[in-house]
Amino acid sequence: MEVSREQSFELGSDTRGQRLDQVLVARMQGWSRTRLQELIREGRVRLAGAEILKPGHLIEGAGEVVVSLPPEQGSVMPSGLEPRILFEDAHLVALEKPAGMLSHANANGREGGVSEWAVERYGELPSLADEGRAGLAHRLDRDTSGVLLVAKSQAALEGLKAAFQSRAVQKTYLALVQGTTRFDSEWIENWLGRSERSRDRIRVLPENEGRFASTYYETRERFQDFSYLAVFPKTGRMHQVRVHMAHIGFPLLGEHVYRPARKHLSPLPPEAPQMTRHALHASALDLSHPVSGEPLHFESPLPEDMAAVLEWLRKNRAE
Repeated sequence: MEVSREQSFELGSDTRGQRLDQVLVARMQGWSRTRLQELIREGRVRLAGAEILKPGHLIEGAGEVVVSLPPEQGSVMPSGLEPRILFEDAHLVALEKPAGMLSHANANGREGGVSEWAVERYGELPSLADEGRAGLAHRLDRDTSGVLLVAKSQAALEGLKAAFQSRAVQKTYLALVQGTTRFDSEWIENWLGRSERSRDRIRVLPENEGRFASTYYETRERFQDFSYLAVFPKTGRMHQVRVHMAHIGFPLLGEHVYRPARKHLSPLPPEAPQMTRHALHASALDLSHPVSGEPLHFESPLPEDMAAVLEWLRKNRAE
């Protein structure tokens, strides 16, 4: 027997005149606008007790919204993708996540990620309150490869959460960006928050709005129209490196979401190896063991796709 799931919340008078689908996107984190529009058309959304079938329905006043979510069917793991174990003990697993694999199941639960893979391998794992991401105290975007930690014990999970929140974990990313950087190193600091137009995207906000974000990068190599960087995010905001690099005019190679406005950027020549995802790799993590306090260093080599582009750039460097 399928067990129905429901989410409900009260709407205040401040939502009067807004589209129902836009309000749902703002309230239901992790659900895309397209999928929420499908739920509305399927008759799964009630507003003040009335079934609403039009995503563009304008809210007339305060009331309760009830969303009947589809039954959970279990997550399907992506074919051909599996993390590689870098380190493991009784409390902690350090993994190398491949590009294309989620950190945890997406909102509709149809596709599993590292969290679901870890549960299949190790059994029940601890979760942070109200988050439901078994074993995870941090995440990587689907198309970001590299080091990801999974906690096997509650003590390890709480220790990791505290370490990330206190910025006691040093994170090193490697990135290929469009454009030739001017500076050998640079700090990028501002406030980030969700875009009102598209809630699954992040944008730079005015000072003291959103959440403060800090990124430091060093230029490792320069090429004509491209640069190879080491990036050290000091905070852990959603899409932080991607947004920050685009904001200063150097978007990640292969980036299709965050692009600087009104700036011409040269693409890779067609004869060069091409990136089919954004060129960002979580290269290393340095931290103290969340239970024993032992210093730990985990490192993942540059993946083949980024290494191939970097090799081509070096071979074709302008004299």
